[in-house]
Amino acid sequence: MNQFIKQTREKYNSSTIINASGKYTEQSSPFSAITEVLARLASDLTKDEEDKPVKKGGLSYEQKEKIWNNIKQSEIIGPNTEGNRILRKTFPALTPLLDSCKNDGERETEEELDSSATRRHSIQPSMNAIKSSTACLLSIISETLDQPLIILLDDLQWADAPSFDMLTCLLSSSQLKRVMLICAYRSNEVDGEHLFTKLMNDIPTEYTHKMDLFSLSPDAIKCFIADSVKKVDCEKEVAELAEAVYEKTMGNIFFTMQALEELVRKNILFYDMMCFEWRWVVKKVDLAEYMSNDVVESVKGKLKELPKDVQHLLVVMSYVTHNNLDVVMLRVLMSSEERKFDEQAVKKVLKSATEESMLMSSVENGNYRFAHDRIRQASVEYAAEKNEDFSLPLYISQVLMDFGESPKMEWCLFNAVDLLNSLPPNKTNRSSLIDMNIRVAKIARSKGSREKENELLHTALKSLRSSGIMWKGKHYELTLELYNAAIDSDFSLGMCNNLIASLQISLLSNSSLNLCITGNYDEVKHNISIVLNNATSAEDMLLAYLRKLLTEMEETKNYTEGVAMAVDILNKYNMEIPKKITKAYIVKEEMKLKLAMRNKSYSCLADLPLCDKTYDPLFALFRQLLLLSMWTGNDDLKNVAVWKAIQFAMKEGMGRDLPTVVGFYALSNIGKVQTAQELGNVAVAMLEKLPGDVEIRAFTNSIVYGCVLPQLQPFASSLDPLAQAHKDLKLAGGDVDSTFGSMLGYFECYYASGLELGPLLESKLSVVEELATNLDRSSWVTSFQIYRQFALNLRKRMDKPTEFQGEAFNEEKELSDMIESKRKMAFRDSCSKRLNLAFVFWDEEVMIQMLDNLKEYPTKDMAFPRIYNRLCYTGLAIFALGHRKECASFAKLGKSVSVLWYCMLFLFVTSSHSDVYPLLLL
Repeated sequence: MNQFIKQTREKYNSSTIINASGKYTEQSSPFSAITEVLARLASDLTKDEEDKPVKKGGLSYEQKEKIWNNIKQSEIIGPNTEGNRILRKTFPALTPLLDSCKNDGERETEEELDSSATRRHSIQPSMNAIKSSTACLLSIISETLDQPLIILLDDLQWADAPSFDMLTCLLSSSQLKRVMLICAYRSNEVDGEHLFTKLMNDIPTEYTHKMDLFSLSPDAIKCFIADSVKKVDCEKEVAELAEAVYEKTMGNIFFTMQALEELVRKNILFYDMMCFEWRWVVKKVDLAEYMSNDVVESVKGKLKELPKDVQHLLVVMSYVTHNNLDVVMLRVLMSSEERKFDEQAVKKVLKSATEESMLMSSVENGNYRFAHDRIRQASVEYAAEKNEDFSLPLYISQVLMDFGESPKMEWCLFNAVDLLNSLPPNKTNRSSLIDMNIRVAKIARSKGSREKENELLHTALKSLRSSGIMWKGKHYELTLELYNAAIDSDFSLGMCNNLIASLQISLLSNSSLNLCITGNYDEVKHNISIVLNNATSAEDMLLAYLRKLLTEMEETKNYTEGVAMAVDILNKYNMEIPKKITKAYIVKEEMKLKLAMRNKSYSCLADLPLCDKTYDPLFALFRQLLLLSMWTGNDDLKNVAVWKAIQFAMKEGMGRDLPTVVGFYALSNIGKVQTAQELGNVAVAMLEKLPGDVEIRAFTNSIVYGCVLPQLQPFASSLDPLAQAHKDLKLAGGDVDSTFGSMLGYFECYYASGLELGPLLESKLSVVEELATNLDRSSWVTSFQIYRQFALNLRKRMDKPTEFQGEAFNEEKELSDMIESKRKMAFRDSCSKRLNLAFVFWDEEVMIQMLDNLKEYPTKDMAFPRIYNRLCYTGLAIFALGHRKECASFAKLGKSVSVLWYCMLFLFVTSSHSDVYPLLLL
């Protein structure tokens, strides 16, 4: 690697080619090697004194300053952005670098935002958010320096699933143009089903180059042995020895070195002091008997002959999965009640281990690691043989837990819990270990590793079920917490697997993907039934009931049954919702709502305090009933769901889903403009109580600013909130359709505002289009392609500016390949935009054609900016064609448009709306 970096520096005539490396182990924590890489980059780029001399191969202060400024200006990872917080949370080692990009006065603001008092719901970043933020950071570093950024990841056969997910993103990202990733792995440990194989199959071949590193040939091994025993000029003399060694090692250079050392230890290969040369007297047939059949056994034989302190050091390090350990940490790990080591003693032992080629030290930071993975493996096996009472692993796990209290040392917690889980049950405190598993599972989830989270929770469940303490006495709360966490984890993995399954089906005909689908819903339902049978209070059952409903909906998609189930669950909490909603019941509930609100306006909801977190699942149930009612067209039940949620909030306080519930209620009242506006403003105001809940804030804002508030407010005022909602939904891993819907609203508001078109808008459309393509959302891809082609037709000179036959969207080709349901919606959007173009370029024939295509589509749409753009130009086109007798058939459509728009014109003018020019023309 060092030689490669040297050659690269020569090629670019630069001494500052930035590079970093990381190495996986068999029991790595999430992103372990990537974390090493980012820690190295942070160390190289962290702020230092301006007049400090530049170390050889390092960056100058001016180069670092450029990187800090570009990070500071980034909309994704700049100071006080969600991406910045996600990087700090996922990769704590980046904190010094990110702090270097901030002014001193800015730190207080972020600390206030991160305090538990203001952030009731801690951020659980999505994997997409972690990938986007990391890719942005690497892109800024490489683009700023205008030189390659070289990253080496070793032993990828042991990498975790989130790491492969990250690599897939980095290797296919259009952002990264000067980043080289060198991925090393053992081909004999990677089969066709391995995640690395799938990674390579998913990456375009033009971005990759594969280099096979084979074992050495018999002749190469003979040359190596001849050189080792000082017989370079007499290779024939070592032929027999070389053949025996090669037959054992098959050309593996590390195994060859260990085999030679083993022969020396057994005095088969020895240095003759009389003749001053290396000699052996055993024949080839007998030589094989003195060499171990396995390299691990050979190393273990060497280990057993080392000094006791060196053995102790290697055993201690074998329990620690991290690759680089410093002297300070090793001193604590090696010390115990029986014997204490000071730093000088540790350094002496380290020196001996290094001289024996068992360890190697890092040139960069002086930390120590095993010289080879087989040495670690041999040490692990030797440790298992030696520590029969498990006192040492128990001590080491406690030391690791103590070190793990530092955010930068979270890997210690993963190491400790894995070590404790591997011990016999009678050697650990069962309840403490279960609690530890839950704690580390939460950290795994915060790092995007749902697989590790699920593994830890199920390990804890297995331990709990065999412990005899389930649901008993003081262990009741622990049991409930564990089951709820496992239910949530299994449900999340089930949703993820459903997405993978649908993706696999859609790509089956033209892809080499071979994804393994594992359902988790059976486990979810089993654990839900256990909670419902054992929980002692209705509040303790809430989360289980919510997941029961969501699981049923994910599996069946039967929304009518979902309505019945949601009503049944809510009635268990005294909501008294009948199966059939009558007019008398509606009147009664309206009166209850007025009494609960004390005849105040909806604005009083913004003053409600937060409820106890126990009731959050209940508000999520109200939200689900509201959505199910909307999907099944049950307007009365939809209203009841909202009213019940408000009544409960007036009594107990506001739950985290209440702003979204009110936002949806505003959307359903879009025909009652003043009411919808009041509800929309109240929903936004309530978000002030949840400053740290990114998902709820973004989801609510996408509804309110995308559909409700533009009725009475300038379209331009919705642009920034919608763009932020899109970013936040991507980071928080929110609903995919809402993520794209927020940007659809953004582009419709942009066009309705009459703002200048240009490459910047087109680039935004391209970015969202690429994201939709990566997530296999073909309908959204088509929508953004139509919008981009519309912008291009307006901005560029074209022979036929009213037709979509350009670089972004070819109407005839794209629509012909669609299924009927998708084609119908795409055809509506395409005709709507082409009608706009026809009016702008005054093409009456195309106006007639588009009006004819659009006349069968409804003139109502909850997405107000979209219906505004469509009906505005529909009315203008009908008015423009009024002189043509053959257009009389559009009179009916013209009347409906006129009625709608006379009302809207009044509202727009009375509210001093700035976007009314097309209406005034009408």
